[in-house]
Amino acid sequence: MSGPLGPIRRLIRKRPKLHFWLSRVKYLAAPVVLPRLGKDSWVHPMAMFSGPMEGIEIGDNVRIEAYAQIVNNVGSRIVIGDHTTLAPYSVVQSAKRGSLIEIGRHCSLQRFSIIYGAGPVKIGDHCRIAAHTTIVPVNKQFEDPDIPINVVGKQICCFRATQNSAV
Repeated sequence: MSGPLGPIRRLIRKRPKLHFWLSRVKYLAAPVVLPRLGKDSWVHPMAMFSGPMEGIEIGDNVRIEAYAQIVNNVGSRIVIGDHTTLAPYSVVQSAKRGSLIEIGRHCSLQRFSIIYGAGPVKIGDHCRIAAHTTIVPVNKQFEDPDIPINVVGKQICCFRATQNSAV
């Protein structure tokens, strides 16, 4: 903590709100690396991108709001169609190498909606993803498709009562 910045660092640590705002300024002052955007697309300065940008394709008139996150993995692709909106705090994340997430045209992902792309995920045109929705591609096979999903995987041990049974 010696040197000319020592007293400033101590002051910042004692004041959490000051630390919060200085970290925001530091984030905004950092060089912005964005994927190639389509015509008239808009990205809020607080939207977050990470991973290789060459795997992200953003169409025309796309709107990406504050704190929306697009996380791409090496060797994966994320394609966002024209006239699509990512609301604040929505997340689009490729989970492994070679995964593909395609979001169609005229779509919207509402607040806190999450799309994980562990496999191919394709969302068609004119779709609205509701707030707090999580989409995870899962390939699961069932022995008997007539068993309800809330019973699959549970061991069923029950006593069936009839009119004549004594309890």
